[in-house]
Amino acid sequence: MKTRVKQIIGYKIQDGKENEFSSIKEQMISESYSLQGLYSSTTSKSLDEDNVYIDTMVWESKDIAISSCESFSKLPTANKFLELMTGPPLFQYMMEYVEDNIQE
Repeated sequence: MKTRVKQIIGYKIQDGKENEFSSIKEQMISESYSLQGLYSSTTSKSLDEDNVYIDTMVWESKDIAISSCESFSKLPTANKFLELMTGPPLFQYMMEYVEDNIQE
């Protein structure tokens, strides 16, 4: 049995490039769904630090996530997205997947 995983990636966008980032982010998410095994992708903006974001993705398995991430750079918008970052991700982790338990 394969176990779903949650991948989190933190990154910073260059000063003055946030509007450009916002204009391509939805396209980047849309393209990412062509990667094998991706169930969901969400981007959250930091409330504590300017231009810092966290992408949270749920994958079919860790092996598929690693394989698909290697294909990420081939997506049409990937290079532009990576150019807007200040450098490599601030952090990147594969985590066990636990379904959200939101109480309303």
